[in-house]
Amino acid sequence: MCKQILIAFNQEHNYSYKLSISVGVTQCALNENVSLQQLIEEADKLMYEHKRAKRLVAH
Repeated sequence: MCKQILIAFNQEHNYSYKLSISVGVTQCALNENVSLQQLIEEADKLMYEHKRAKRLVAH
């Protein structure tokens, strides 16, 4: 849904840039001993890996 909204926005507005959104997501089991900071770091790492992969495909 969000992707479709961004595509429509970018098509309707002829700006010199394109809007985009990046979100990092990870998961853990409730009984897993992991801190919020560790979860954030993992989600951030995965988000940047995904962004790098998208850039490589685009070029």
